[in-house]
Amino acid sequence: MRYFAYGSNMDLVQMDGRCPGACVVGPARLPGYRLGFVTDETGYDGGVATIVPDPASEVYGVLWEIDDTHLAALDEWETYPVAYRRHTITVHAPEPVEALVYVANFSSPEPPSDRYLDVILRGLRDNGIGPEYASLIRRLAGRDG
Repeated sequence: MRYFAYGSNMDLVQMDGRCPGACVVGPARLPGYRLGFVTDETGYDGGVATIVPDPASEVYGVLWEIDDTHLAALDEWETYPVAYRRHTITVHAPEPVEALVYVANFSSPEPPSDRYLDVILRGLRDNGIGPEYASLIRRLAGRDG
């Protein structure tokens, strides 16, 4: 199955630890949404990434090929269904494909910790997603662009 990561799970090292054997398909984009950071009431140190419908925006991320074992690991890490719920969405990679995505159940805005933001930015860089999008994420996180 395909999984679209737009937050810290874009990081190759982190995903290798969480889901050994998961395969990167490549960069992908999700039109009609924007990235947001919200309070994680399960105890994360700062806000966590989520996607919010916005017809004028798009979210960039990484498309992964995962199996049921990886899905179970992701469910545990994402505290599914308490902190995140799952949806099936269409991403462009570059052709449209259906993918699983996690969306936060919480909506109170909160900036991410520096550590969390660094993991997201590393994931963007390591997957060849341009510096313009990294600048946008820094601005959304309340950091200089």
